[in-house]
Amino acid sequence: MVSKQSTEHADVRPSATLLGEAEALLTTDPALALTHCAGVLAALDGQCGSAALRLHAQVVAADAALRLGQADVALAHLDTVSGDMGAPDTGALASGPRRQRIHAQAILMTGDMDEAQRLADLAIRSALHAGQPDVHADALSLRAQIEHRRGESVAALATLEDVARLRGITGDVAGEIRCACNRALILIALGRHVDALELLQWGLARLPDSATPLASELHVHSNLGMLLEKMERFEESLIHINHALSAAQVSNDAVAQTILHLNAGEIARKLGRPEAGELLEGAHTSAQNLGLPHLRGAALHSLGLLHLEQGTTAAAERYLSGAEDVAAEIGDLDLRLDVMLGRARNWVATGHVPPALAKLHDVLTTAADNARPQAAFDAHMLLASAHEATEPRTSLHHLRCATTLERELRDLALAQQAQHLANDTLLSSARLEAEHERQLRSISEQARLEAEQKVQAQVQELERGRLHDGVTGLPNRLLLRVLLGQDVRERTPFSLVLLDFDRFRGMLDVLGLIDGDDLLRQVTARLQQHTVAGETLSRLSSDIFALVMKGDQDPAVIRRRAAQLLGAFSAEFQVGGAEVVIGVTVGVARYPDHGMDVDDLLRSASQAASEAKEGAGVLFAASWPAGEGGRDIALSLESGLARALERGEFELHFQPLVDATSGRAIAGEALLRWNSAALGRRSPAEFIPLLERSGLIVPVGDWVLQEACRQAAAWGDVRVAVNLSARQFMGGDLVDSVTRALALSGLAPERLELEITESLMMQSPERAVRLLTDLKRTGVRVMLDDFGTGFSNLSYLHAFPLDGLKIDRSFVVALEHGERAGGIIEAIVQMGHKLGLEVVAEGIETEEQRDTLRRLGVPIFQGYLFGRPQAHWQPDLSA
Repeated sequence: MVSKQSTEHADVRPSATLLGEAEALLTTDPALALTHCAGVLAALDGQCGSAALRLHAQVVAADAALRLGQADVALAHLDTVSGDMGAPDTGALASGPRRQRIHAQAILMTGDMDEAQRLADLAIRSALHAGQPDVHADALSLRAQIEHRRGESVAALATLEDVARLRGITGDVAGEIRCACNRALILIALGRHVDALELLQWGLARLPDSATPLASELHVHSNLGMLLEKMERFEESLIHINHALSAAQVSNDAVAQTILHLNAGEIARKLGRPEAGELLEGAHTSAQNLGLPHLRGAALHSLGLLHLEQGTTAAAERYLSGAEDVAAEIGDLDLRLDVMLGRARNWVATGHVPPALAKLHDVLTTAADNARPQAAFDAHMLLASAHEATEPRTSLHHLRCATTLERELRDLALAQQAQHLANDTLLSSARLEAEHERQLRSISEQARLEAEQKVQAQVQELERGRLHDGVTGLPNRLLLRVLLGQDVRERTPFSLVLLDFDRFRGMLDVLGLIDGDDLLRQVTARLQQHTVAGETLSRLSSDIFALVMKGDQDPAVIRRRAAQLLGAFSAEFQVGGAEVVIGVTVGVARYPDHGMDVDDLLRSASQAASEAKEGAGVLFAASWPAGEGGRDIALSLESGLARALERGEFELHFQPLVDATSGRAIAGEALLRWNSAALGRRSPAEFIPLLERSGLIVPVGDWVLQEACRQAAAWGDVRVAVNLSARQFMGGDLVDSVTRALALSGLAPERLELEITESLMMQSPERAVRLLTDLKRTGVRVMLDDFGTGFSNLSYLHAFPLDGLKIDRSFVVALEHGERAGGIIEAIVQMGHKLGLEVVAEGIETEEQRDTLRRLGVPIFQGYLFGRPQAHWQPDLSA
């Protein structure tokens, strides 16, 4: 006899199987997933005991409809879920984080941003409480999208940093790629094209690792197309857009097809191609059918501009008026400003000056209230044109306002590029800016147009300059990554040779700008003498150059070439009337033997150079043995690290920090060491990057905190210093980890120093201030490490709640080359004193360095002269 329970189970099981298939099809074929859900719902109609399964099917159906761009269908399914919330055992499902996130996205597609944000925030809180990191990341991505649409782009980038962290924790490569593309979109809107390009190149390199390569390919190529369009490289842009369009058609992604048709139509418009109108009309119709007002508004705007350019002003007004209505309806500020400018331009062209002037003054008010300087600049230029014939004084007033805004825009762009552009490029840009302002003072339309063309050419030149080093003219790190990434994708064997120049950074500081640049050009010329056709020479940083040798070359050949490079620097250089001798260390990594992606190869070559430096300059070609053995060791390191903590293989060594006057140890810096039972002692340069990449640095970092505090508890009043990694610092539970370590050890909070680097702090200054403030509330001390090697932004330094800073060892090394480094150190000491910061000099190895630093007023010393790192270190408490 079959029981009632087993009969129901037998009836429901086929539907459950079909629903599982629908879930699996969501990312690859949402249309088929929606069909499966319809079948499940039809089969379950009227059945008893299947409420939970029916509601699950409604949520999956809503998700599928959303992926197809059918917001109304998604909302209909969600309304059914809401109506059945009283059913037994369905409350958690009906109000779950996933449903809330889908509901928020559907509402956003209808244009109601306020309600969408409310639902997205609800989904974020629910997912966090329920421990669902994937839904949490999806909801955060939605919040970032809303923030960006509202003009809060900086907040959106910070939100997407949290998304990237969650995707990394769950190992969702496809999600990481989507997040990188979303970040790139915002960076494109902010004009940070090179940063966006670097993210998208990273996404291209990760495509083979994506669980949904077709969808990931669509995201990356569509964004590359948009970026190249912004850079006015339209032909290249179309290649990527067509690539993405093919992926969208294969995956039957109607929303993506609409977006890509819109992008292709916009590029065709800019190129003056006849197919622009057909593409844009198609995008408009599709957006209207799918219920996507944001895309519909963008299509109407592009169609309006197309007809304006073609001289059909009546049609232009019809399209632009419709676009302005849509922009106001959905609250899209940037689209509204663009459309208002388009309508004003159309009215000026047709002689309807009074309404055009009123519209442009509306633009100025809106732009000023919402920090949109580019829109204000465009409005002033149009106003200058409208007033030129009848009111030249008013026209000149608007030209001057435009000049001021243009200066502000360029200052912002140059500030974003400051760490990438050479000083001579900046000076050239300043000279051009002065020339441009002079020309803008003229009310002559021809003079103004010529000035605009020159500025545009300079902007393009600056963009090109971002890919090359400003002093040597060599490809920079970004361009090298792009070139290497291409070779990796094409599986072309090559060898990456890194040349690490000893004490080079400090030497450049001592020589000064002019002589330092002269030395860099001499070094480049000497390297180029040893570079053959087909090889790429690049400059990665102040003291590191790279040479890429194509082909699967024999290790003996690579050794001979590397030895030639070393020999090239046996002769001195003549700089500023003095002889300069430079030491260099070479590290080599081969693709694919020592890494399967660009990051691994750069890390391997850098590690090889570090180990060669430790071996007194003896060439160490490749950080692991060549061939399969290299990958075996790499895998052994990663697998060994995964168990090293539980096996107790980590230990701490401590290096003392001493008082400059008494010589007494006042602190000990904790340094992590790994003694593997299987692999022996490993260099920190070898395993720390692996810990960072795998995420193991977080639990290992917690252990370091607890162990350092435990050992320091017996040191009397001597403090302990612990370095924080990027993942620890940007994670959400650092304060809890510190509090727990102090509680377990009984160490007084003021005896714990946490060290962070400038570059880490400047990744997100606002977030860093908040986190450091929270840490300071626990009573611990915070030190800024490697000061002088990062941004050295004094305004930020004043704002951060710090207790002290550590002068980078490169300045200490540079003391022997002249007085410039001494002046810099003395200025840092004086600045630290005025800000109430403790100042430490690290890397002291000689008595001469110690005596000089003591004269310069440095109060605390660290370096091999006072003690090398050692295990079980105990300060002399009797001193």
